[in-house]
Amino acid sequence: MTRQWIALFLFFFISFNVSSETFEQAYAPISVGDITIFIPIDRQPALPPSLSIKASGNQYLLEWNADGGAARYKVEHLVNGAWALLSDSISTNSYQTSINNGPNFRVSACDRYGCSDWRTVNNIVSGELMISQFSKSADAVSQGSQVALSWNVSSAVKIEITSNKGHRYTTYVGQGQKAFTINQFTQFTLKATSFGKSYSQKLIVSPTAVIPDFRATPKQDTYTQPLLELVKSNNQKMLPIERALLSTRLIDGSDLNIIPQQDNKLSRVSNDGVVIWTLVLDGLVANQPVLKRDTNELFFSMSSLDGTGRLCKVDINGDSIACFTKKPGSTENLLGIVAAPLLLEDRLFAFDTRGALYEVSSLNFTADSYRALGSVPLLQGDAILTTPAIDKTSAGFIIRTKKEQIIALNIPSSPNLVNRMMKKTMSLFSSSSASDAESPSSLEVQWTKSLTQEEGK
Repeated sequence: MTRQWIALFLFFFISFNVSSETFEQAYAPISVGDITIFIPIDRQPALPPSLSIKASGNQYLLEWNADGGAARYKVEHLVNGAWALLSDSISTNSYQTSINNGPNFRVSACDRYGCSDWRTVNNIVSGELMISQFSKSADAVSQGSQVALSWNVSSAVKIEITSNKGHRYTTYVGQGQKAFTINQFTQFTLKATSFGKSYSQKLIVSPTAVIPDFRATPKQDTYTQPLLELVKSNNQKMLPIERALLSTRLIDGSDLNIIPQQDNKLSRVSNDGVVIWTLVLDGLVANQPVLKRDTNELFFSMSSLDGTGRLCKVDINGDSIACFTKKPGSTENLLGIVAAPLLLEDRLFAFDTRGALYEVSSLNFTADSYRALGSVPLLQGDAILTTPAIDKTSAGFIIRTKKEQIIALNIPSSPNLVNRMMKKTMSLFSSSSASDAESPSSLEVQWTKSLTQEEGK
C-alpha cells in the first residue's frame, strides 16, 4: 500500500516574525497507521544554565555555558529600567563590553527556529580561580556502593567531574558534594574553568577487594598453605599516598593501577581492588611512578628516613627491579629523591632534594649510561620536593622549590658517545679518578622567580 503523507499546517506561513527576527517553523512527525502527520511545534535551544560576569579593568567579561544546538547568542543590558541589545550575533559563549554597560546583563541562545528564554546574571566572579578542596569520603568502598566527592572552588564559571569509567557531572556551584557508584578502580578528575583559565585535580577510589571469611579454618594437610596467608596479607588496609597513585591504560588495552603506600610498599591492584603484587621497598615512593609504555616498565624514586635515596625501575609484573643507590662513579650514597623522575624520549632524569640532577638511559638502565649533570642553585635550606615539569617549547625544566622559588633550567644536551669514550680512555692515562673525568657541568638557568615576593620589588 502506498504510504500517505499529509502535512497539517496550523499556520499559514513557514516563516514567522518574533520581535523583528525571522525564524522557521519547526514540525514534528506523528504516525498513525500508514499516515504520517507533521504538526508545528515550539522548538528553541535550551536556556543557558548560568551567566557569569567579572569586572576586569574598564570592561565586563561575560561567559555562559554553550548549547550544542545554538547557532548564535544575544546579549542585552539594562538601561534606565529597559533592556537594550548589545549584540545578537555572538558565535561563542563569551562576550566583553564596557564597564559602563553593566552590571545587569542577560543572554539568550538562538537557532533557526527561535531563541531561548533569557538568562540573567547568576554568578558574579571576583578574584582568581582556585581549587581549595577536592576530596573523597573513603579511599575504598565495596563494589556497587557509593563514594561522596566534595569540592570547594573559588571564582569558577563551570565545574566538571569526570572519571575514566564514564562518570560525568557538571555544576555551576562552587561548593558541594556528589555521590558516585564505584564498581572498579576509578580515577576522578575535577576540572574548573573561568574566563579562559582552567585547573584540574585528580583522585582515585578503589573497590574493596573481596575478603574470604577466615573464621571457618580450612582443613589442613601436612603442608603449609602460604596462599592463605598471602590472601590475608594482601587484603590488609592499605595506606596509599594520594598524589603518587597511578591509574592508566596500557597499549594492549588493559588497565594498570599502581599504589605507593606509606609503609614503604608498592602494589599493583586490579580494577576490582584485588592486589596483584606488592614490593617491600627500602624507602618511600612519594610521587607518581613514570610508565614507559613501549616497554611496560615503571621508573620511580625513593627517599629513606636516613636521608638516602634510590632511583629504580621495575616491570609491570613486579619483576626485574633494579636501583641506583650511589652517586655516579662514587661510593657516596644518593640523597633522598622525593620528586618523581622525568622521562624525555629515552632519557630519564631525577632531581634529589638538594637539587642534584642525574640522568640514566631508560633503554640501558646501567652504570654505563648513568651520570651526574650538575646542581640547581637553591637557597639555604631550600629543597626540591615536587616533580618538575618539562617545557618542550623552551627545552627546559620548570622547578618549584620548597621556598616557593620557580627556577627554569636548560635541559642538558644528550651525552655524545664518542666524547664519553674519549673521556674514559683519557682517564686510564690520568692520575685523576673516574669520577673526576665524569665531573658534572654546571646547569644553565633560564630565569628565576619568587612566588613570595611581589613583582617589581
